[in-house]
This record gives sequence, C-alpha cells and structure tokens, in this order.
Amino acid sequence: MEYGEFKEEIRKALEEFYGESAEVELAEPLKNNGKRHDAVIIRKKSGGSTAPFIYLEEFYQMYRDGGMDIEGCVRGIALSNEEGRCQPQAEEFFGRLLE
Repeated sequence: MEYGEFKEEIRKALEEFYGESAEVELAEPLKNNGKRHDAVIIRKKSGGSTAPFIYLEEFYQMYRDGGMDIEGCVRGIALSNEEGRCQPQAEEFFGRLLE
C-alpha cells in the first residue's frame, strides 16, 4: 500500500475506532526545523481542549516492514494519543499559571 493510501486507511480506521466520541483529522504541521510531517489529530468531543499531533511516518514504516498491520497501527496511535494528552490536573495547573 502506498503512503497516501495508508494515511487515508488510518483516518477511516480511527474514525471507526472512536465512533461519535471524537473527530479525526489529517494534518501536516510545520515542525521547529522547518519541515512538515504528516500527522493525525484526534479531538475528543467530551472534555479537554488539547489534542497532540501523532506523526504517521514511523507507523507507516512499521506497517510497510510487516511489523504492524492497520489494526495494530490504530491501537498504537490511540495509545499515543492518550499518553500525549494533558491530564486534568495538569490543565488546571497550567491554567493557574496563566492567571
């Protein structure tokens, strides 16, 4: 599967995985080094305003090398998404810092 097809399959699979509880979007954020990288953003509809970028290149590499199928990539992305979110306590702490 070509990389463009992979990105679209991942987006569709994540939409199915999260259902109505989140919005899934593909993005190409500009990193500090001036390069753009393909990422997915998963915005949960209930709670929290933060949503980390989950970069797709490494997942594609694992998929292409046979180390992970689409379902495994979706589980890995979902786990990375949960680990990358600020915890409610952290959001509260940073909110107080900005007051």
